[in-house]
Amino acid sequence: MAIGRCMMPASETLAIRITPELKERLENMAKSSRRSKAWVVSRALQLYLEDLEDVEVADSRVMDTSDEILSVDEFHKRHGL
Repeated sequence: MAIGRCMMPASETLAIRITPELKERLENMAKSSRRSKAWVVSRALQLYLEDLEDVEVADSRVMDTSDEILSVDEFHKRHGL
């Protein structure tokens, strides 16, 4: 274990193809954030997947006809807001 360095979890290598424009944006973001391109891509992918998973949950809730639908007023009333 190196002193003063964070231990990184095990990782995998992934090769992708991107447009020159996207590569330039990635390089600019990595430079301005003082992070590696790999870190920026990994973080962006993590955030994107979390958002996509949230959308899937929301979609499944909308389709669930057994779920009660509350108005904003009823929600506030039930939760003391």
